[in-house]
This record gives sequence, structure tokens and C-alpha cells, in this order.
Amino acid sequence: MTSKRLLAITLLSVALVNGACKKEEIIRESATSVQTLEQNNLASAISITKYKVVGESLIKVANYKVPDSLVKYQNDEYTHQKMWQYFTTLIPAEYRTRIKQFDIVYGNQKVTGYVSPLSNKLNEWKLALAIEYSGDLNKINLRNQGFAYTVIHELGHVLTLNEEQLDPSTSSENCKTFRLSEGCPRDKSYIFNQYKLGWTDILAENTLISADDDDALAGFYNKYQDRFVTPYAATNVVEDIAETFTSFVLYSKPNGNTIREQKVKLMYTEPALVELRNSIRTNPSVLALTPAKILQLSKEFANSRGKVIIE
Repeated sequence: MTSKRLLAITLLSVALVNGACKKEEIIRESATSVQTLEQNNLASAISITKYKVVGESLIKVANYKVPDSLVKYQNDEYTHQKMWQYFTTLIPAEYRTRIKQFDIVYGNQKVTGYVSPLSNKLNEWKLALAIEYSGDLNKINLRNQGFAYTVIHELGHVLTLNEEQLDPSTSSENCKTFRLSEGCPRDKSYIFNQYKLGWTDILAENTLISADDDDALAGFYNKYQDRFVTPYAATNVVEDIAETFTSFVLYSKPNGNTIREQKVKLMYTEPALVELRNSIRTNPSVLALTPAKILQLSKEFANSRGKVIIE
């Protein structure tokens, strides 16, 4: 079963620098179908519109059946295009080649985005972003934007769960690293290195916690908070590496030696990740970072998940 990797975060202002895109720039197929309502069972995100990604462009594939209250979001194709433009401006082309589908969703005040593999091969992915969290898309500002945080977090999932990082064909019995629902991490994968650094002795304890048991997850984070960059990172191994990647991109290199800091430092040993980090942070369309603002963002993000706030 393919899984959706989710990110929930409080509503923050968002922006983008490239000029306004026109509605007529959206490429259409000859017919647009209407599909049944697709709803995220974990956090009630409602799919609104489906696009196929072709190079830098979007082809509109379908409008999902939605409640009347969401028709205004479905008709707002201008914002759909601006959201995609934001993503393609922030993330260099060579790091988003696996994104083959882009969905506009309504997050129901719970979800700002998610990614999902389009097949068990893990080589093609869907990116979904919540339109009500998009905000003002005239500038990319990493200082205080939940939308930018979401984009980077979800990209982290694709970078760490794709076919080069995981082997989806290896059975649980034959997996020599550890088993994820998507597949078996390869020996030199990013996620296996993170797992060896801070999960081997606590994974069994974590797997006993229900994903919707906020109190238990908060207790787990409190117990091991020197291992996690944010409370949400303590949810599971997959969210941990996505949050670690987000911190790696947004923060300066840590100076300490806690496990959480070692996890971030580990990413500095990966040339491809360092190159991506530098590309994002030196992007001329991105405003400068302020560590205090990023810490504030992390706290608000923790609040939105009902977890313990970072002190």
C-alpha cells in the first residue's frame, strides 16, 4: 500500500518573487474529467484539482468532486499556478524530477501538504499543497513562512524515500537494514545512516505509540528530545529525517554534539544535499534567513501538531 507523508503546520504568510502568471498559461488537456472526492484519512485533506507535471509546466487533468464551499478554491487556477511557480522557483529543477503529479488540496486547518509515491517503484511522486495556506505568493521568504517550510519538508521525503534510497522489492524478511512501509532502506541511504545514529535503541518503543496519540508522542519527545530537531520529528523515523532535512536547510550548521545536532551534521557529509542547501539559500528570489524567525516557525509548527513546544 502506498502511503502519504503529511505535514501539518499553522497558517503563516507566504510569497513568491517571479512576476504574476496568467491564467491562460495553464496547459489543458482536451477534456477535464470529474473524479470522486479523494480525502486523506489521516488528516482530512480534501483533493481539489489534479495536475500532471510536464517539464516546468502543468497539465490540468481533473477537478475532483468537492463540497460547494470549496468550489471557489477549485476555480482559482491563478493561485494553483502561482503555488507551482513558488515550488519551481525555490527548488532547483534537478531535485524535483520525480514530481510527476501536483494536487491542490484543502487542508481543513490540519494539513499544509503531503507527498505520495505514484507506484511502488518509488521513482515518481505526487506533491499536494493546501491552497488555504498558500498566502501571498509574491515573494519567497524563508524567515517566517509556513508554505516554504512545507515545501522543503515534503521535498525531504522524496529525497529520502525514492528508489535510489530504498529498495521497494525487498521483503521484510530479507531486509537487512530496517523496514519501512515504502521499502527497505539501502545500506548507504540517508535514512539508514540517520536510523543508526539515533533510532536503534528506541524504535521498538516508538512503534508501540499510535500515530494519533498526541500525549504519548509528546511524552516520547520529552524523553528523547536531545535526539530530535522538533517535536514532530519524534513521530517516526520518516518524519525525523524530513524535519532534520528542513532544519539542515533553514538553520546554520550546529556547533553542539547532541544526537539531534549530529543528525544535522551528518547531512553536511552528503555533497548532493549540501549543494541543494546552498542552491536554496543563495537563490536570488529568496529573502535572507533569520534564526529567531525559524525557531518561532518551529514552535508554531509544534503547536499545530498538539506536541510540546521547543524550549
